[in-house]
Amino acid sequence: MAAVATVEPGVASALAPFCHAPPLPSLAASAIAVAVGKEHYVAPWGRPLERVELRLLGRELSVFTDDALGVAGRVWPAQEVAALHLRRLMLAEGGSSERTCRCGTVFELGAGCGALSVALAEELGPDVRVVCSDLPEVVPLMELNCQVVSLSHLGSSVECRALRWGDLDAAMALLTGGTGGSAGGNGRVDSSASTCVVACEAAYWGGWDLFEEDTREPLAATLHSLITGPEGFGLLVHEVRDPGREAGLFELIRAKGLEVWRQEPRDAEPREGQIGAWVVRRDRGSRDLGGGTCCDS
Repeated sequence: MAAVATVEPGVASALAPFCHAPPLPSLAASAIAVAVGKEHYVAPWGRPLERVELRLLGRELSVFTDDALGVAGRVWPAQEVAALHLRRLMLAEGGSSERTCRCGTVFELGAGCGALSVALAEELGPDVRVVCSDLPEVVPLMELNCQVVSLSHLGSSVECRALRWGDLDAAMALLTGGTGGSAGGNGRVDSSASTCVVACEAAYWGGWDLFEEDTREPLAATLHSLITGPEGFGLLVHEVRDPGREAGLFELIRAKGLEVWRQEPRDAEPREGQIGAWVVRRDRGSRDLGGGTCCDS
């Protein structure tokens, strides 16, 4: 017989909309069955999900993944690398014992299941606006994870938004829509407010299909649009799979007037199979926030 997971009463009502499996008579009335197999669940959109346990920024998280979404529906080792760099880069320099964040808003591009955004929201606190974005078909998975995790981790709050890279009107709407971000609610971007933009495992396009859009130029344009303010920066973290094509992404980013600084590894460009991390800043000649190496070519 398939194993059945139960959820504490406080979380049961929130999970009810995400469960299409009928309740089993043997279950206590205060709990709700959400599993239809060992660690497998049913989404409201009718596909099976798997629940995965992971650790980000010292926090144990449990998130749903969706194999039908391909690379967008799973968790990646690069997420932990990105989380650690973001925690370091987001904290402003100074002697105060209280933490001060450089940026009032964090945007995650290609957020997939939303695990990284959830961990960041918990780490940075309610004063920082965290927005996770992906293609429209991925948003329901992000919303599911953000709603479920937020119930068990009080204080976390994440906005889930659809955003296609290269849709600069939609990117501008993210900048100007919502309190606590880089806008004052009047539809104009406050250039003095700094934003952070993270893209984890976003450089994997390999040109396998002649009819599939090359995502590198739209990604570069979206980074350029969303990085604002004197302390604003982007963070790219991914496993190196095709060094030549990924170097082409950095060229496109530099062509926008942005500067790329390698954070990891420190001594040399990452080899194929290694995870690399790069900071992106708006102005050429700007100092690197993390003491990295400037990638001029």
